[in-house]
Formats: sequence, structure tokens, C-alpha cells
Amino acid sequence: MSPFVRFPNPPGGDTGGVADEIGNARRALARGDAAEALVYLWNAVEPARLEGDARALAAIASLAQQVRARGDEGQAREAERLIERLRGGLEAAETGLAPATEQLDAEVYAGGEQLDPGDFETADAEEEGETSRAARIGNLVWLGLVLLIVLVNVLGQIRDGG
Repeated sequence: MSPFVRFPNPPGGDTGGVADEIGNARRALARGDAAEALVYLWNAVEPARLEGDARALAAIASLAQQVRARGDEGQAREAERLIERLRGGLEAAETGLAPATEQLDAEVYAGGEQLDPGDFETADAEEEGETSRAARIGNLVWLGLVLLIVLVNVLGQIRDGG
């Protein structure tokens, strides 16, 4: 198993279909990479549930059982968690019930009060003032600590007959 984390699909890229994810999981499992197979299987679960695809959910469950049998202890626990998650999806797909989640179209509108850009400029100026005061206090504290250390060293040398 590779010590590096691999992303199954490039971020922001095309995620492919459920069948692609299942095929990738099969190939990863054939290579003995149970962790990668689990990633592909988790990526396929929600799209398969939303589509109500009982065959895909059954294939995912079957592959998860193989991972549970072949993987190490942590991978077996994760596969068991995946199987538990699938049980509800399989029941919903077989009975024809709608999945627990679905994709909705939504409109975004600008609501609320309008903000004046000048408000942000004054807030930035106030923050700069607070920061510079804090920086001055911090510098004085450091200077005081350095002077204290120097004083203790000088007094120690005088006492030792320096």
C-alpha cells in the first residue's frame, strides 16, 4: 500500500459515473490496495443512492465485504461502516422509496442590507491601530526581558568577583 494519499479524481474535474468508481474500486482491490478501493466505494455511494440504483449499491456492498475480508483491522472497520450505510440505501432502492437526500435546484438572491465600502476602510484602519499598539507593547515586553537578563548576568559576575 502506498504511503501517499492519492486522489481518485482530480479536484474540480469530472468525477465520472458510479460504474467508473466501482470499476476503479475493483481494480484497486485486485492490486491489493484496500484503502484506495474504500475511497472509490465511498465516492460511489451517494450518487448510487440518489439514482436509486439497486445493482450499483449491491455491487458496492459486495466489494466492501471483500475489503472487510482482505483489509487490515482499520480497513475492515471502515468497510463495515460502509456496509451499514448501504443497508438503508439498498432497502430504499428495492422498495422504490425515494432516497433520504436528493438534489434540489435553488436560486440565489441578494437580500439583506447593502453595505457601504467605506465601512470596511474604517474597520481596517481601526484594526491597524490596535495592531500597532499591541506590537509596541510586545516590543517593550521583549526589551524589558532582555534588560532583565543582562542585569542578572552583570550582577552575577560582580558577585563572583568578576
